Amino acid sequence: MYVPVLGNVSDILLGVFLLILLLYWHVNRNLDVWERLGVPGPKPWPVLYHIPELRAGMGACLEKWEKEYGRSYGLYNFQTKSATLVTTDVNILNNVLVKDFSSFVDREYMETTTSSVVDGLFFQNGDTWKRNRHVLSPMFTGGKMRLMLPHIDDSASNLAQLFLDTHSKGQLIPVKLFAARYTSDVIAKTGFGLDVEAVTKEDSEFFHHIENFFQMGKLGFRVFRYLAFYFPKLMKIGSRLSSNVDPIVPEVENYFVSLAETSMNEKKKMKQKQGASSSKAVDMMDLMLEAEVTDDRKLTCNDHALTKKDIIGNSSILILAGFETTSSLLQALFYFLACYPDIQDKVIAEVDTVMAGRLKVEYDLLPKLVYTEQVINESLRSFPPSPSIARRCSETKTYGNITIPAGANVFIPIYKILRDPEYWPEPEKFDPDRFSAENKANHDPVAFLAFGFGPRQCVGKRLALMEVKVALCHILSRMKFVLNERTEPKEGQDVKQNHFFGFLIPEKPIHVDIVPRKA
Repeated sequence: MYVPVLGNVSDILLGVFLLILLLYWHVNRNLDVWERLGVPGPKPWPVLYHIPELRAGMGACLEKWEKEYGRSYGLYNFQTKSATLVTTDVNILNNVLVKDFSSFVDREYMETTTSSVVDGLFFQNGDTWKRNRHVLSPMFTGGKMRLMLPHIDDSASNLAQLFLDTHSKGQLIPVKLFAARYTSDVIAKTGFGLDVEAVTKEDSEFFHHIENFFQMGKLGFRVFRYLAFYFPKLMKIGSRLSSNVDPIVPEVENYFVSLAETSMNEKKKMKQKQGASSSKAVDMMDLMLEAEVTDDRKLTCNDHALTKKDIIGNSSILILAGFETTSSLLQALFYFLACYPDIQDKVIAEVDTVMAGRLKVEYDLLPKLVYTEQVINESLRSFPPSPSIARRCSETKTYGNITIPAGANVFIPIYKILRDPEYWPEPEKFDPDRFSAENKANHDPVAFLAFGFGPRQCVGKRLALMEVKVALCHILSRMKFVLNERTEPKEGQDVKQNHFFGFLIPEKPIHVDIVPRKA
C-alpha cells in the first residue's frame, strides 16, 4: 500500500542527508592543501580542525608545533576556512613583509562587526588600503609631529600631576587606567582638536566611551561567534539583527561616529569663514579633510583622496588602535622602570640632561633621548601590544622547500619571535643595550616586529613613540616608579598576560607606587 507521507519523509531525510554532506564538505574542503604541497604540520581534525590541541593554549601549541615541525608549518584557519602557514623564519618574513609585499598586501580577518572601524586603514585591503595609506602617511612626518607636540606636552604634564596627586592620597598608581586616560586625551586633541579633559576629569565622556568600546560577555555574541567560525557571514547578519552580537558597543560606535561627523562639519564651516588661504591644518581631521572628495567617481590607488566613509573609518580606528596600543606600551614601560631601578636611574639622568630644567618638551630634544628609546624598544620586545599579525597570499610563492599557495594566510606570531633565543639571546632578560647603536647589527631588523614591519607597519608609530617620550620627560623629572609589598605585582613577582581581541592584557591590572623626587 502506498503511503504518500512516507515518500515526503524520505525526501526530507534525503535532503537533510545531502545538506549534511554539503556542510561537511564546506567545512573540510581545504584540509589536504599542505599535505599536497609537502609542507609539514599537525594533522587537522575533521570539522574541529586544531581546536582539541588549542585548548592547551595558543602559546603552548605554537611552542610544541615548532619543536616538532620547524620554523614554518601548515595549519588550517578555523575562522576563515583557509590554509595558514605559521612561520618564525626571518628569511620568509623578509619576503612576505618587504621583498614580495605586493603579493601579501592584504590582511584576512573575520567580519565580526558592522562598526565603522572596518572602513579604517587597519582593515582595508587592496587599492583602497593603498589609497588611504598614501593620504595618511604624510600626517606623521616630522613637520606634522611638531604641530601636535604642544597638545601632547599639555596632556603629559597633567598626567604627571595626576600621579603625584594620587600618591599624596596614599594610593597606588593604576598605570593602565591612567595611561589610557592620557592616550585618549592625546587622541582627542591630535585627532579632532578637542579638549576632552580625560586626564584631569574622572567623568570625561570621551574617556568613558573609549574605555567601553568592546562587549565580549553577552550570550548573543558568544553564540553567533561560534557559529560564525563555520559560516563567517552569520556574524555580520547577527550584528544587524541584534545589538548584543556586535563586539563593538553600538552606543559607543554611534558616539564616535557622531563626534567625527560633528568635527568634520565644524571644521568645514570654520574653513569657509576664514577662507582657504588662512586655514591651517592643526590636527588629523584637518589633514584628512584636505584630501576629502565628494564626487562619486571611482577612486584608484593613485588618487590622493578620501571619501567621507574613509574619514569616519580612519577616525574610529585611530581612536581604537591609538588608545589601546600606546597605553599598553606605557603600562609595560612604567612596570619595567619600577622593576629595574638601575635602568630607571639611567633614563632619569638622560631626561634631566635633555630637559635641563625646562617645563615643556621641545621637539628637537626628543632625538637626544637615545638610551630612553632603547628602554622603550626593549619594553616593546618584552611585552608587545599585539601578539600576532597575518597576511593573505594573492599569488603562489615558494621559498626554499615551503610553498605558499594563493589564497593562503601567513600567520606571524610576534610575541614568539620577540622571545626567540636565536634572534634575541637570553630573551627573558630585560636588556635595553640590545638596541644600542653597537648591538643593532646583531639582530635582523625584521625580528623586531612590535610595530609590524615593511610598507604595512603601524602608520602611527612615530606619534606613539613621541607620546611615550614626552610622558617620560614629564613624569621622571618629578618622580620615580617603585614596587613594594602593596603593588601588583609585588617586588620580585612576574606579570602574566592573556590574549584579548588581538591585544596582550595582564591577567591582573598593574599597580605601582611612586617616590617624588626632590626639586
